[in-house]
Amino acid sequence: MIKEELLGISSIARMHLNVCSVCGIVFEGEADEIIIQTKTGQMGILKDHIPMTTVLEIGVTKVRQGDKERFFATMGGVFQFKDNVATILTDVC
Repeated sequence: MIKEELLGISSIARMHLNVCSVCGIVFEGEADEIIIQTKTGQMGILKDHIPMTTVLEIGVTKVRQGDKERFFATMGGVFQFKDNVATILTDVC
């Protein structure tokens, strides 16, 4: 049984992610899971998560897209999630 089936996640259960900095859009695409560093610790976001806005801590944001993983360094910033659209605003280019 594959990991998605164990977690009850469909491979088409995706959300949209925008990573924006002062230099412009760093990343725009679909994601299965987003792991962020907040002031209170690490937090994982999946499709249909409740709407939220939080402050990001200095760290690495991990984005899972199927079997691929992407990593983004964040030097603080803001994370917002609503209607399966996640937006990260950060100062780093």
